[in-house]
Amino acid sequence: MMEIKENTKPWKERMAKRITFTVAKNCQLAYHDVAGSILLWPKQFSDTSAKVNVGSEELPYIVESVLHLYLLGIKKVNINVVSEDIWKEGDDLLFEKQLLILADEIIDNNLYKVHSCSIFNENNTVYQHAFSICKMHNAKIKANNYYWNKLYQKLELERERDRFKKNKKQIQVIC
Repeated sequence: MMEIKENTKPWKERMAKRITFTVAKNCQLAYHDVAGSILLWPKQFSDTSAKVNVGSEELPYIVESVLHLYLLGIKKVNINVVSEDIWKEGDDLLFEKQLLILADEIIDNNLYKVHSCSIFNENNTVYQHAFSICKMHNAKIKANNYYWNKLYQKLELERERDRFKKNKKQIQVIC
């Protein structure tokens, strides 16, 4: 595994704090080659992020990939869909399904408290991307809305539960 050597410490803050991954089912060898360094990297840099480029072939692996990066200690994952005209009919539905599952995983397991995913952080408009990925962008907007609505509802329920517990302690029953 690579470690930051003593003589490079002054440059540590200037070194890259981001790594780019191409999520693909067939890059096991490349992953195996860098896995040790990936585990060490978040320990040496506090503000790590990863950029994940997603194409049509990679859509089924989004949830698994993001959760795995979180498990490795990476705090921020930036997902980008490729802008080229490579998308197939139905890719938008698979993309949306993967993002909704990812939203559920992040919220249900309280991962949002430590980790972030750019898909759910952006203020999206339909006109920001090329025409060839309009359906993909619409799927992203729907998933983004789902994420924030679900998170808001969860946090509101937690606040209500906390208020109830606090009030319950204050109520005394006199017999």
